[in-house]
Amino acid sequence: MVFNTIEDAQMFYNGYAEKSGFGSRIGCSKRSQKKGCDHLIRRDFECSHARKGGVAESQGEDPEVFDGVDKATEATSETQNFGSKTEAPKRRRNKLKRHDCKARMSVGLRKDKWEVTIFIEEHTHPMMSRGEWTRYYRSHRKVPYEDYMLIKTLHNRNADTSLIMATLGDLHGTLRTLPYTNRDVANIRTKLRNEVTHTDMSKTLEYFQKLRAESPQFYFAIKLDENNAVRALFWVDGRTREVYRKFKDCVFFDTTFCTNRYDMPFAPIVGINNHMQSIMLGCALIPDERKETFRWVFETWMDAMGQEHPTCIMTDQDAAMAGAIDDIFPDNDHLITMWGCRETWAPAYFKKNFFPFTSTTGRSEGLNSFFKKLVHPQDSVWQFVKQYEYIQETRLDREDNAGFLGEATTAAVWSSYKIEEQASRFYTRAAFAKFREFMEMTTAYSIYPVVGDGVKYELHRNDPRAKKIRMVSYDQIENSYLCTCNRFFVNGMLCHHILKVMVHTNVQEIPEQYLLHRWSEAATVCEAKCSREFSRYSVVPETNTLRYNALCKMLNKLAAKACYGTESYKIVEGGAEHLTSLIEKLRLSGGVVGEEEAEEIGAADKNLNNPPRSAKKGRPAAKEKRKKPAVEVRQEEAQKKAKKRAQNACSKCRETGHIRRKCPIEALERKEKADREERFRLETELTL
Repeated sequence: MVFNTIEDAQMFYNGYAEKSGFGSRIGCSKRSQKKGCDHLIRRDFECSHARKGGVAESQGEDPEVFDGVDKATEATSETQNFGSKTEAPKRRRNKLKRHDCKARMSVGLRKDKWEVTIFIEEHTHPMMSRGEWTRYYRSHRKVPYEDYMLIKTLHNRNADTSLIMATLGDLHGTLRTLPYTNRDVANIRTKLRNEVTHTDMSKTLEYFQKLRAESPQFYFAIKLDENNAVRALFWVDGRTREVYRKFKDCVFFDTTFCTNRYDMPFAPIVGINNHMQSIMLGCALIPDERKETFRWVFETWMDAMGQEHPTCIMTDQDAAMAGAIDDIFPDNDHLITMWGCRETWAPAYFKKNFFPFTSTTGRSEGLNSFFKKLVHPQDSVWQFVKQYEYIQETRLDREDNAGFLGEATTAAVWSSYKIEEQASRFYTRAAFAKFREFMEMTTAYSIYPVVGDGVKYELHRNDPRAKKIRMVSYDQIENSYLCTCNRFFVNGMLCHHILKVMVHTNVQEIPEQYLLHRWSEAATVCEAKCSREFSRYSVVPETNTLRYNALCKMLNKLAAKACYGTESYKIVEGGAEHLTSLIEKLRLSGGVVGEEEAEEIGAADKNLNNPPRSAKKGRPAAKEKRKKPAVEVRQEEAQKKAKKRAQNACSKCRETGHIRRKCPIEALERKEKADREERFRLETELTL
């Protein structure tokens, strides 16, 4: 046999070994002895059990560890004390059995081709008793490139190794058909982590600079220490900076979650959108929880948001955080008073501040728990940033789904009141669900007018055990309502007490001041522009494999449209050749696009989006006479002849040459009919 390359020869012999039931390896190699030449001229491929050696230390172990670490040894690889010296136990490997096997294949270089010079087939040992065990030889444990890219993708999403193996097993049919083991995948993941270790922060900053170049609204800032090393990191995308202006009325801040191998606390800044969903208004990784650190986070955040202060901030009871808030937001009297009276702030100082449908930092903690599913303590900053982007995508996906429901569906109402119908058209689905609950709760109260100044009503719960009485006041001049529960100030939505009064007094329309724009469907529509800006730089796939798959899908659709006509085929063919030359120029230039190439790319994009009029093919204009092909002309002539024959044919038997009156079938049917009538007449006479 003759092979073009030495790699082809090795691949062939390794495939032969796998089918036969043994492993292979490179035996010896020989290089040229000529002066000035140092290239390979011969190589031997031999059986894995070649050469002399002893028996394996441990027989009967899992074949998976032929070339790895014994699992029992690895599980107890913690350091042990030996006197005053601390040492790690020696790693004990399983030894492959040596049978001095002579089976081999030698190839030599002959006229730039690799020719088989020696082939010995006989082995000194039996082949592997079961075929499925052969795949555990090192020579057969190879991870294909496609599988490697999938492993890398799942690794970046922090999938567990066992989950990765299960996924690969499903893709290949079963786990036992994989040409590699769990240990191989774990080693790949270790290598990927080590690659990030030394370039972690530089890679993260380089990625942030790329995002800023693609989207000027993207913002990030770093905090350096005395050694010029990055100690803290803050970033926020352009869409969030736009959305903040609308939903800055309520912000949650908490730092209870440590994320990565550097023990850097994760400090998410969380808000609530009009669908009552948690949204990220900023993110920081900080080295500690001191006052100076929090001050840097808030200053950077305000710099990104154009110095627009939030209306209300809810945090945990941290003195350093409160001090930083006092320094950055000195005009917020509520926050200062709330901290000074932290023992009693909930009942006394929280009644008229906007913290909708929540009373703790549960939204931040809920987001932290979601991060814990995706981020592991051993992860790098780079991995955390990628997971943060994924979580942002999940938030946007939820918003898109909620926006679709608001535009494409009709909300289910509880009653026939006009105010509920008005609310169903104004609120988002999630906000209206809360309003509908309040409408249902109106049935739990009895209402009694209060005699005195103004219009007032007392509301008593129908439950006799309930002692609390709510008072609702109505100002006819201002057309305003005030309830002692103050829930409108907290939630931004009318409470069930005021709704009960409206129902009782037959109010047909909710006053405009009680319909907050932040809970409306209109707020979703205003987000469309900044949402498109955010997605512009996040839709490009990251890896070569994902980009290849995306391009294949696009080009397959183009080919499906272009294959039905000669002109469309020529357009796509010419465009493909032109784009190929542009990509080749880009590759040779190292990825740098010059002015000439940029103009060519722009012209190509313009031509693809706006083809010339001569290239457009469709239904011809009425005044144009289309030239019919010969096949279509023949078909039309045949149809005309058939139609003419059909017109001259008998309508009874469809035969030509006679009309229906002279049709033999018609005459036969008439004769049979006459015979039946005659028999009926004779039978009738006999009966009579």
